[in-house]
Amino acid sequence: MESGPLQPKDPENIIPIMDYHMQRVLMRIGCVEILDEELKRKLINKEPMKSDEEIRNASVEALKLISKLSGHPILMMNDFFWTLGRSCCKEKILCVDRECNKKPCTFNLAVKLDSYDECVFEGVCKGNLNENYRNLWQPIVNTHYY
Repeated sequence: MESGPLQPKDPENIIPIMDYHMQRVLMRIGCVEILDEELKRKLINKEPMKSDEEIRNASVEALKLISKLSGHPILMMNDFFWTLGRSCCKEKILCVDRECNKKPCTFNLAVKLDSYDECVFEGVCKGNLNENYRNLWQPIVNTHYY
């Protein structure tokens, strides 16, 4: 879309790419709430699950809402949250460990910030403020997608 050849007439209907990095970040931040305690336990303990469909669908809807409320295109929000999850909020967590998982940090390469001393969500992210959210992991599923 940014290069020009593809210009959808209804960009609000684009379904964002929803990989495990984004699911993890959206749950940790608190954009997707896990209410089922057994499911939460499985995520925290990184236990295999039969399906991630429920979390994946909730994450897609959350990202659509974030895009709509922020006024930023959904694919831009996709790139923002994916790079954050891939580099800054994985095994190492920027708000706690003060370093990223990737060198160079893909979030820092994708998002221009005046300062990169802390996570952009520090202070408002539920994972930054609460260890239970911080310990959430993406669903572990056997899939042909990855």
